[in-house]
Amino acid sequence: MTQKTIPCYQSSGRFGLSTFLFFALAIGLGIPLAWGYQRLMGMISFLYINLAICIGFGCLLGVLGYGAVIVGHCRSKKLAAVLAIPLFLLPWLSTFYWDYQGVRQEFSIKDNSSQHEQFSEFITNLPDYIHWKEEVGWVLGKRAGQGIKIEGKAVFAVWGAEALVLFVALFALLFGLHEMPYCEVCKRWCWNKKKDSRRGISADSVNALLDERGISGIKNLPMSGSEKDHKLDMTCQYCQSCDQSAFLSIQDRWTYAKNSKGEDQVRTTDVLTQAILSPSEKMEILRLLDKSPTGKQMDP
Repeated sequence: MTQKTIPCYQSSGRFGLSTFLFFALAIGLGIPLAWGYQRLMGMISFLYINLAICIGFGCLLGVLGYGAVIVGHCRSKKLAAVLAIPLFLLPWLSTFYWDYQGVRQEFSIKDNSSQHEQFSEFITNLPDYIHWKEEVGWVLGKRAGQGIKIEGKAVFAVWGAEALVLFVALFALLFGLHEMPYCEVCKRWCWNKKKDSRRGISADSVNALLDERGISGIKNLPMSGSEKDHKLDMTCQYCQSCDQSAFLSIQDRWTYAKNSKGEDQVRTTDVLTQAILSPSEKMEILRLLDKSPTGKQMDP
C-alpha cells in the first residue's frame, strides 16, 4: 500500500462572504502600512537593507493574507491566489502615492527653493511625479556625497524588481503557511497537533507495515530501529471537537552524508501526507504518540 492508495486530505475548495470581507480588511490594513514601508525605503539608501525591508513588507502582506484565509474560512487555494493579487498590487501601488505626497510636503517647506518652484510648476499629478522620478532617481550607498546613481529607465527596473520581491515574499509565505486541514463538520481548522520522532526507522519499514495492515499497522512501529541514518517524523493533525477529522503525516529524514564543514546532509521522503484517519485509527495513533517519550502536543 502506497500513499497513492491511501486516501489523503483534499481541500473542499469552499469559501464564504467572510473570505472577501477579510481580504478587503487585509488590503485596507496593507495600504496604510505601505506608508511606513515607503518612509523606511526613502530614509535608507543601502541596497541590502532596502532588500531586507522589501522582503519584510512582502512577508507582512503574506501574514495579512494568511489571517484572511484562516479567519475567513477560505479552503480554496485558487481563490486565495486570486485575492492575493490585489493584496499585493494595491499596497505596492499606494507606495507611489505616499512617496508623491511626501515629496510634495518636503518641497512645500523649502521656501525660495528653485527645486520647489520646479516641482510646484511641473508636477501636479502622479504621472508627472513618475516622469520626474525617472529624471531624479536615487543614490544608493550614499556616503560623503558619493554613491551609485540610479536614473532613467533603471528607475523602472528597480520598481519592477521591488514588485517581484514583494510578490514572491507574499505568495511564498501565504501558501507556505496554508497547509492546515479543515474540519467541514465543525467548520473549524484542525489546529491541534501531536508529534513524534523515532530514530533508526526508514520509509521502507513504514511502507512494509502499511502494505500489511494499512494505517492501523503504524501502531506496531517500534520506539527505535537499527537504521541509524534515518529518523521518522510523525504528525497527527485533528479536530478537537469531533472524531470525524484527523490526518496523519509521516516523513523520513535520511542523513546520507556530511559536508566539508561536518554538517549533516539530509534528504527527506514523504511517506504519508495528511492521510485520512477513521475515528478508531485516530484514537490508535493518538495513543501511540502519547506513549512516546518524545511525543509533543501542540494544542492552541
